[in-house]
This record gives sequence, structure tokens and C-alpha cells, in this order.
Amino acid sequence: MATPVSPPMSPASQRKHFYLGQKRLAQLAAVPALKEIVSTFDRLKTQELVFSDFGLIFPLIDPSMKDEIIDMFTMVDIDGNGKLSVRELTLFKIFLMLTSNDPQAVSKTKRMIPLLFDVLDANANGKLEWSEVEGFARKFRRLGVMKKMFGGNTFVTKAEFLNQLEQEGFASDGEGDSKKNKEAKSTGSDKERAAEELRLGELTSADADTFSEIFAAFDRLKTKELEPFDFGILFGLIDEDIKKDMRDLYNMMDINMDGKLTISEVCLFKVFMSISDSDLDAHDKQFRQWVDAMFHLLDADNNGTLEWHEIELFAKKFDLLVEFRRLFAGKTCVTKEEFLKQGMF
Repeated sequence: MATPVSPPMSPASQRKHFYLGQKRLAQLAAVPALKEIVSTFDRLKTQELVFSDFGLIFPLIDPSMKDEIIDMFTMVDIDGNGKLSVRELTLFKIFLMLTSNDPQAVSKTKRMIPLLFDVLDANANGKLEWSEVEGFARKFRRLGVMKKMFGGNTFVTKAEFLNQLEQEGFASDGEGDSKKNKEAKSTGSDKERAAEELRLGELTSADADTFSEIFAAFDRLKTKELEPFDFGILFGLIDEDIKKDMRDLYNMMDINMDGKLTISEVCLFKVFMSISDSDLDAHDKQFRQWVDAMFHLLDADNNGTLEWHEIELFAKKFDLLVEFRRLFAGKTCVTKEEFLKQGMF
């Protein structure tokens, strides 16, 4: 079957194709399946994401990840206040490196132990008091290690801390359980927390390769704290398998293959998956709403019909060239009704 002929889109036009005006954004926001996606882009005041931001959208595309993100968030939330600070994420990253079997991570362990002390030492007095380590030790099941280190004393020095961990390691002792123990809420003032975060930036400056993603995420969101689904922005840094899955999905959604995801591309993918996974028929109201949304997303010039150059990239990406060629069947354009009746999904 011959490919329909229509004027080719220039690279600039292809890129413009995936940006939407306010009217069309409002139409998308009215679709329940797309409301959260539109609001997330709106909060970031952008119409495109790079991969490091993709975690914010990932759980909205794959709802099965929501519970996993909540579980991970709870694990990292040392003070149990329902929000994550730079300090908590830095402590968690250090903890992962200290307990990793990855040879590259193990090679950094010696410099991670002094850094762990410095990050735990919240008041920067060169000593660790029990109140500074208890939440961390309880959350990550290291109470036995820390109790032995303190040995009844009110504080430990950095030398004692380093000596204990370098000699005995940081293996779990089974004491402490994030699901059964409730950590004390943080009582520090906003001013104190801001000073702490600034100090953390200084502490980790020598380890930019390890911690830059954490600081960049907080800076990207212009906040001092992350709430559960903001945490998705860092989710891929926690688990390499998850990061690979995220990268594969990101590439699949990048219809014009420019290395960035626009709100249009994200919404197209979400609608396409909703339609593909649905057992609703063409007369169902929800199905009709999804098809309407897809049609408007593909209709780049908003003229009420689809030309071949408007759908070609999408058709190639999702292996729908045969179906779309059948739909066009010698025509230069198709209407919304024709698009719906084809039943290609």
C-alpha cells in the first residue's frame, strides 16, 4: 500500500508539533487520566522534561510504581515527618554505598565513613550525640552497632566512630525496624534546617559525582523538602534496574527522538496505553474521550483533520504504519469520526 503523500514537516515544525497552546492544555487537563500529568508540567513551568526529571512523571505513566515509590520514600524518611530533606537523602545514599556489594561503590567506602559522621553531626560540633544518630540507626537496623559504639557514653568522637566502623563494618544487626518503630519528628527551625542544608552542600562538594543528582533535584523543584511523588525524581538513582526501566520507557515515549519529552509526547503515550489496554468499545464515553484527546494531540495545526505528516512519527514509533495507511487509503487527510471508526486500537 502506497504511503499517503503530504508536505514533509521541517525539523522546526516537528518540534513545534509537540508543544501545546493554553487552550489545548486546558482540554487535556479535563481528561482524568491526563490531569496529574498536566499539573506536574505546570508546576515545573515547562512543556518538556529531560531524563533527570522523568521520575516525576514515571509513576503517573506506570501506576504499579506508586506503591514502590511510597515504600522507598518511607524507608528514606528518617524522622518520619512525611517529607524528605537533602540530609535524609544524602544519609540514605551513603548508607547504600556502605552496604553495597558493587566493587565501584566499595572502593569509595573509606571516604564515605568520614562523610557519614559529618552528615550525622547535625550541630557540627565534632562529636556525635545519641539524639543525632538514633533515628538513622533505628531506620536502617543498626541500633546494635551504634549502642556498642556509644558504650554508655553521651557522645563519640570522630576518631572513635571511624575506628569502630572501619574495624567491624556496617552489617545489619537486626536492631531497629522502620515499620515497628516511630522516629521522633524533627523540631529544628526553618533557619536551622536551611543552615544544615548549606553545610551539607559544603560537605559533599568533593563528592559531586555521588551527590550532585540529589542537590540538582532539590534545586530543580525549588524546595527544601520532597513529598512522596516528588521523590520519583530521584527514584532511578536508588535502583539501577529501575533506572534502566525508566530509560527504556523514556526512549519509547520520545516520539521525535530529540532526547527530551514534551507534555504532548507524554500525554500521547498515556492515552495510547489507556486505549490499548482497554476493553471498552468505540461507543463508550471514556473511550471516546481518550480518542478525542489523541486526535487533538496529533492534530498539530488544529484544523480538525489529520494529515499524514502529523501522524507519521507517532505511527512509526508505535508500529502503527499499516493501520494508519489503511486509514488514509489514498486520502490526504482524515476526520475525527474516521479516526474513531477505524478501530485501529
